[in-house]
Amino acid sequence: MISEKNFYGMLGSIYDAALDPSGWSEVFCRLEQAFGVDKVLMGLTSCKPGKSSLDLNLSLNFDPAFLRSYNDYYHQYNYSLHDSIQKKQLLAGGIFNVDYNIEPNKPEHREFCADWVIPQDAPYVFGACLTMNDDTMGLLSLVRGGKAGAPINGHFELLRRLTPHLQRAVSQHLVFGSRVACLEDALSRIPLGVIVFNVLGVPVFINKEAGRIIAEKDGLSLSHAGRIKVENSSLEARISAVLKSASTTWERRSAVSGGVVQVLRPSGKRPYSLMISPASGRVFEALDGVSRALILINDPVREPPESLERLCMLYRLTRAEAELVELLASGLNLDEISQILSVTRNTARTLLQRAFQKTGTRRQAQLVSLVSRDGVILSN
Repeated sequence: MISEKNFYGMLGSIYDAALDPSGWSEVFCRLEQAFGVDKVLMGLTSCKPGKSSLDLNLSLNFDPAFLRSYNDYYHQYNYSLHDSIQKKQLLAGGIFNVDYNIEPNKPEHREFCADWVIPQDAPYVFGACLTMNDDTMGLLSLVRGGKAGAPINGHFELLRRLTPHLQRAVSQHLVFGSRVACLEDALSRIPLGVIVFNVLGVPVFINKEAGRIIAEKDGLSLSHAGRIKVENSSLEARISAVLKSASTTWERRSAVSGGVVQVLRPSGKRPYSLMISPASGRVFEALDGVSRALILINDPVREPPESLERLCMLYRLTRAEAELVELLASGLNLDEISQILSVTRNTARTLLQRAFQKTGTRRQAQLVSLVSRDGVILSN
């Protein structure tokens, strides 16, 4: 029903909205076009007839007054919803389809249709259950009017493809919002470009430095579908292969895979270093429950950030020593740092020993604590 390009574009919008709630309006507009619907509603609602809807009511083309009346009164008479819950037909990840043209038996149910469904021209409602527990559930409802007619099989096929992604996005939005903000802030402070990819190879996070590098389009960019693009097609294929390898390693929980790739720049500046690695560890689950791989990008000719200058000035470190200390403070180990700085592990260890001597410290944790306490690191 939609092209693969538009499908992946929709996925990108969905995961963007998980991190930035203002992005849901774009998601709803894409859903409106893809499904040919007149209205879109997503919200947390009570599973019990006697209680009103609760939270996260985001909508497109719905009259706010009618939504308030639903929350305050009509929710309890939405017979199709509560019958499905009672019969356990509505489960998390499940698809529902309601035809309100079929006249109900009970007077209060007829009242719901006459006073709420018909004025909204909402005879056909289908969608997905995104979350479910004993008290509440999260629903995505897509509404087609009488002229649009009932949804067809293609609509349900597309909805089944989108539902797992919508579930993850809503879960992030509700549960991991604060964690995402903290992680995003931390990743945006390190002196490297960071791009985190999900299982589909679509970016779910791009930090400030990576955004700057991509915006320059000096040999490295992203396609509309979120794929890494470089000038050399064979190198681009190699990067895709290494990303896939890193993703597979994550799924199998096997030994660390990935690699380091040099990307030449049309400007003639020193090439970018791309370190590709599995996005292992629970920390990345805050960005996306299925994060699989990440790329760290080192721009060797970028302007030195303020923290590097202060490290050099306060502790009389060389630039190489300061870069190593800053990368240590960002949480990387010596093996990762040696790859990023394009030096051997022995050279990285030598730089570390010199930093120990100049700062009067003996251990990595002590060194990181010192520069963090002094406000030198993670301040820009």
